[in-house]
Amino acid sequence: MEIVVIGGGYAGLRVVQSLAARNLQVTLIEPRPEHVLRPRLVAAAAQRMALRDVSLPFGRLLPANVRHLRASAIRFDPDTIEVETDQEAIRADRLVLAMGAESNPTIPGVERHGLPLYSLEDLEQVLGSWSRLEEDFKRDRCESESLRWVIVGGGMTGVALAAELVHLARRWRKRYGSLAETIQIHLVQRSERLLPGWSVEVSDWVTRWLIRHRVIVQLNTQVRRARPDLLVLSGPDGATELATQTFFWAGGTRPVRLEEEPEGLRTPEGFMQVDSFCRLIEHPRTYAVGDIIQPFNPRTQQSFAPNTQLAVRAAEAVALNLVAESQGRAPIPFTPSDERVAFSLGAFDGIALVDGQELVGTPGWTAAQAADLLYVNSVQASLLIGRFAPELATLPQALLEAGREDEQS
Repeated sequence: MEIVVIGGGYAGLRVVQSLAARNLQVTLIEPRPEHVLRPRLVAAAAQRMALRDVSLPFGRLLPANVRHLRASAIRFDPDTIEVETDQEAIRADRLVLAMGAESNPTIPGVERHGLPLYSLEDLEQVLGSWSRLEEDFKRDRCESESLRWVIVGGGMTGVALAAELVHLARRWRKRYGSLAETIQIHLVQRSERLLPGWSVEVSDWVTRWLIRHRVIVQLNTQVRRARPDLLVLSGPDGATELATQTFFWAGGTRPVRLEEEPEGLRTPEGFMQVDSFCRLIEHPRTYAVGDIIQPFNPRTQQSFAPNTQLAVRAAEAVALNLVAESQGRAPIPFTPSDERVAFSLGAFDGIALVDGQELVGTPGWTAAQAADLLYVNSVQASLLIGRFAPELATLPQALLEAGREDEQS
């Protein structure tokens, strides 16, 4: 069986490596030469991680029996399993769509003036902005607008970025003294609380953590328009203007589309419509995984927002089903759940959900670091691929108890 995978992100790479480990013929269509570790972009944007640690070259990740076609996919036929790229057309027996997601700047002016953080190019733009600002520090000519950093969006990316900027501001205050004391960090969230997908207790803990570290949290506030030196906001106190030359857009993403796609494959929100096996509806030879689908659990009647951990688990399920198909066995449905999700709040704290147990503070950071290291090690030693951080299920009881104590503090 020959299989084509479009996209080399978390889901696409996991499918490719899993299939190659079982000696199936796989072609990866991905124009980039490297696999981007997107959760690390946030730490690198705050200069806490080197640029070289944010990506891994595909040459170190792909087994010899995988063909890496460095091209951009233009269109695909879900029935004939033909993919047209900007270099050549490819036919296969099965197709896996894993194009991922991209920044979704829905506010006028955001695309021109905002800083997204979803690619290496975005990261380089942010680092260039910091480099220019540090030059201004050295010349003692910083303007107040350049020292007000605004993050729009209070989900996981926005919260993690705010925490990382806390550490960056602290380092700069030590380095540049009184000139950097006026740095302000604003986190603007349109809903009534941060991290709306998490429990109220976790949301409140995060809010307190940010406020304690001098972040100005603005809830129930929407950005109406972005201009070169300010944001027009609408909040509880009516319309206001927030002067800034540096604002980050973490207000949402959208599934990536190819230039040409058949009609009727996507939901109104842009997600591919799939069955319980992650196959396109009415097109059983084409699968979709990662951020281009919205996983649904029929038992709980719950839909899940895309995230890295779900993408990896769906990719593993699809790979197993493709192997089953190649051997004439029946596929097994994918049942999504948010049992294991983790992210860091800077260098010392974090948040994690591990088998129903919410961890905050140091235990959450430990879980997030373990998940990151396990993933990086697994993709570099693809024969060791397994479920996302299964070792986290055996965290010592003392760590879980520490998490409970930290939540109460």
